[in-house]
Amino acid sequence: MSRITQIRDVAASSKGNLSDALLQCLVLADELEYAPLGGWANLELSGYQTLESLPDFRKTHSSLMGTLFEGNRYTCGYTIPDLWIDEEYRENALTVYVYDGIYKLQTLPDDGSMGVSSVYHNWIEGTINNKLREDYGPFAGVRSVALSVPPGTYARVIGAVQQSIVRFMIELNRMYPSDEEIQAESGEHKPQLDLVFTNIVSIEKVDNLVLGGTVSEVQQTSNVTITINPGDFESLAAYLRSISVSENTIRELEPIANDLARGNTSEQVNRSFTEWMGNAVNSAPAVAGDVATEASKQAAASGIIEGVIRFAPNVTDWINAIALQLPF
Repeated sequence: MSRITQIRDVAASSKGNLSDALLQCLVLADELEYAPLGGWANLELSGYQTLESLPDFRKTHSSLMGTLFEGNRYTCGYTIPDLWIDEEYRENALTVYVYDGIYKLQTLPDDGSMGVSSVYHNWIEGTINNKLREDYGPFAGVRSVALSVPPGTYARVIGAVQQSIVRFMIELNRMYPSDEEIQAESGEHKPQLDLVFTNIVSIEKVDNLVLGGTVSEVQQTSNVTITINPGDFESLAAYLRSISVSENTIRELEPIANDLARGNTSEQVNRSFTEWMGNAVNSAPAVAGDVATEASKQAAASGIIEGVIRFAPNVTDWINAIALQLPF
């Protein structure tokens, strides 16, 4: 068995050690005198240092968590609404950047219990507190703000690296079916090596793997992306379940939603949808404290509106106009 097929099999095996496969990639890169492979393997082993060098598969969106307080009342593990974060910084603030190397990722808990500092950690906490104190008084605020790492994030990064190694080794094996040909490397395969490496490692980066969608698209406990297809009520229903809308409430929406999908925005539909929204938002899970309750309603309304817009994009302007009139 050649070195290339050994690396392939170690990476592909469920019992294999991905760190070992990456170390063998370093050796292979030296034997082939192919620096890009060695550089990439070293980064994946030891970790990335800069945001500019971080592959897309090591980035995933999540939500900020913290302790919400109002006077002497505290809500720990509170999910901070996106709207509390300045829109200019929201995307970066809510992105988890996985810099750690495979060595470390294999030792970290991957059940959603991990938290990491946001890129703008101190600034964000300060601006959120300024907003809360302006809206709710001097005794409201948040502490210990951190990004929640979605469950399975590290496993998906590891899986992306694993798949890249396996695919690259499969292609290398076609060029070098034996160790003798590796040792006899004369540089004639360099253009083909560059093409294969670029396509598999540098460009694709296993982007087809789901690392976690936005908070409104993903169940926080399962990290499964929900796709809403225009006019398909069952896909909208699945999304609404993922943001904790009850089954009875979802079924009450169905005839209204179907009217909207057909472009019906009559006064009757307007009244029905507004009334339904009020009931849906007011039945959102209860939380402690006035600030938390208000924020929970805002988050629920925002999530529902986003889902309905995706279901009935032909009446987006009408839905947004209705949303502006809602009292939450």
